[in-house]
Amino acid sequence: MHLLRLNISKISLDLKTRMVVTVAGVIIFMALISFSLICSYTLQLLDSVTKIQMTGQQAYWAGGSRSGLSESSREVAAVGSYRNFFQEIQARFIKLILSLLIVLVAAISLAVRLIHGMLRPVELLSRQTAAMRSGDWRIRLDERQNGSLGELAKSINQMVQQLQYFYRLAISKERELEDLSVNLESIIDQRTETLKQLAITDALTGVYNHRHIMECLAIELELANQYQAPLALAIFDIDFFKQVNDSYGHMEGDKVLTCVAACLQENVRQKDILGRYGGEEFFLILPQTNLTQAYAMVERLRVLVSHLVIGERRIQVTVSVGVAGYKGETMEEFIRRADRSLYHAKESGRNKSVQEGMVI
Repeated sequence: MHLLRLNISKISLDLKTRMVVTVAGVIIFMALISFSLICSYTLQLLDSVTKIQMTGQQAYWAGGSRSGLSESSREVAAVGSYRNFFQEIQARFIKLILSLLIVLVAAISLAVRLIHGMLRPVELLSRQTAAMRSGDWRIRLDERQNGSLGELAKSINQMVQQLQYFYRLAISKERELEDLSVNLESIIDQRTETLKQLAITDALTGVYNHRHIMECLAIELELANQYQAPLALAIFDIDFFKQVNDSYGHMEGDKVLTCVAACLQENVRQKDILGRYGGEEFFLILPQTNLTQAYAMVERLRVLVSHLVIGERRIQVTVSVGVAGYKGETMEEFIRRADRSLYHAKESGRNKSVQEGMVI
């Protein structure tokens, strides 16, 4: 949809033509009036001259015959008559000049009024278009004017309607883009959070993966050293997990891993941290927990796991647990002590919890 093109040169030519015709008409009108006045006053002067000559001669001869005046006296009377004639000519000439001035002023006033009448619609269009340019599109130009000005007003009104359409369309698209941007930001935030969870979560069991559980353990060790707080670590190992895979298949083995992880996750405290260390082994970090408290908790968890019945084949498994309390050593040594406790649990018959290498 394209904007209308305005033929400004045609409108300008139309206005110039009107102004030239108007000025020419006024000049012709003024010339005719002036010519008429000059002719009228000229005829009156000629008539006055004739009358004065006749009157002067009559007075000259009549005066001489009645009163017996001398030649010089009669000449003086004639001169007085001619002086009156020239005074009348001067008065009529002044009247002519004043009449011509009045005609000139009237003609100029008429021309100014006509030109102003032609330019007034242009000025009005200019003010209205300036208001439109400043953003006030409620104005509608008068299309009832004759000639190019009416066409211009009509074209501008149509252009404003198109601009209003495009403006509303732009506002609508802008709002759509804003909504889309908000939705995209929400989607990106959700995807980012999902990716973060995927980066730290074990894909099969849903608990923390090996890398993240080791990062958490390093942080908890630092906090325990800083605040002198107790800390315990438990390692869970599913007993005879290889036999589960061999007897029921790896898919059933995955179900066993998932159910054991869910059981542990649902029964730990909110501050405890559970993660899959690898294979069938799970790490449980117990912050602000001494060895005795940790052993009681993991023993409860071991019993809960032993009561699980998994899948359609009703598989039952047990876990062996090794527990160690933090004594200020390195993370590797801390894990090694918990792993030795797990080894003793397996060597002593499995399905047991062992702390610091001792079966309770």
